[in-house]
Amino acid sequence: MANRSFPWERGVAALTLLALLGMPASAGGPVRGVSPSADPVNKELAEVIELFYDIQPEGALAAAQAVERRHPGHPAGPFYQAVVHYERSLFEDPVRPATLAAFDREAGRCISAAEAVRSSSPALGYYYLGAGHGVRARVRAHQGRMADALSDGKKAMRHLRAAAEADPGLEDAYLGLGMYNYFASRLPAAVKPFAFLLTGLWPDRKKGIEQIQRAAENGTLARVESRTVLASIYSSEREKRWDEAEGLLAPLMERYPRNPYFRLRRVYTAEKDGRWDDAVRWADPDGRWLDALAREVRDKTAASVRYRAAEALILSGRQEDARPQLEKLKDVSRPARLLAWIELRRANLLQADGRKDEAGDLYRHVMAVDETARKTAERFIKEPYPKGPKTVAPLRWPLSEVPR
Repeated sequence: MANRSFPWERGVAALTLLALLGMPASAGGPVRGVSPSADPVNKELAEVIELFYDIQPEGALAAAQAVERRHPGHPAGPFYQAVVHYERSLFEDPVRPATLAAFDREAGRCISAAEAVRSSSPALGYYYLGAGHGVRARVRAHQGRMADALSDGKKAMRHLRAAAEADPGLEDAYLGLGMYNYFASRLPAAVKPFAFLLTGLWPDRKKGIEQIQRAAENGTLARVESRTVLASIYSSEREKRWDEAEGLLAPLMERYPRNPYFRLRRVYTAEKDGRWDDAVRWADPDGRWLDALAREVRDKTAASVRYRAAEALILSGRQEDARPQLEKLKDVSRPARLLAWIELRRANLLQADGRKDEAGDLYRHVMAVDETARKTAERFIKEPYPKGPKTVAPLRWPLSEVPR
């Protein structure tokens, strides 16, 4: 089935996304009057967050469960358990129904616990209501359940704003507000009034970037996510702020060597900037760093970096160096969303070998099965490799389609 991604879907997903990325972690449970920015349990949750970003799901899940045991009835425990299951869904290919069921269970428990503490700790309760609804909205958007995503997303925005108003020291909240402003500003002009009606906020691209920068500089537990989002924005086709993206990604890759996203985003950024040698070096498809990765991500990451190395070599004119990289991709587990792009690069090499008809057949197959690669394949048919576009495969998460 073709992988389709329409602008309106991306826009709706942006409106629904503001929980995991938009709020800091905090805990407080039965303590009255606790505010998220001053919550003493933030120190405990720092361990969960570090394990989460370093892709150690078993350790992160155990740490989140320990938080819940120490603070029964507090929404932080179930929220971070939901986050771990969400993270697993990003890397599983295919995504397992059991992972989504566990996510739904913990997200629901978080929302229920947040409702229970809202009367005694309003900011904390609003915070976790926003967090629970928002992360659930994000998963629903991945599943294509846009009506459900919108319903959760509207609730997330309302609670996020209430939490920020109740706790002026909540610097991390500017990530969520900034993400709304930035991503909603990219909606078609006809849709922006709908975004305003949904949230009561008119999107502002410049303000959005400034707000995310503020969270990246002044935030606490959401600081890493703020920098991750900012790097993604800077390395987008719209912004093209490659050097600033590199300045964020390099230390993140070093700090979290077990997290392949930062490496892959750094490689992707180098490719988009035409720094092919950097892309190949950072991809490092035969490097020992792969041995340290969690089993959940190791195989698909190995295939992903090998593809990126092959792509950078092909687009920089080094076909002979690229051939063994593509050859090694034949008998390994590959991310579903890269399959058509791997075939497109094989077609590139067929054109380089003068095998026009075989390349044309392969390009037409790519056009039929993957919307993201269709235009690139069409252009190579018209302008054969080694000419043609320097388009690189999009960096997409989750790795595969998420079942409903």
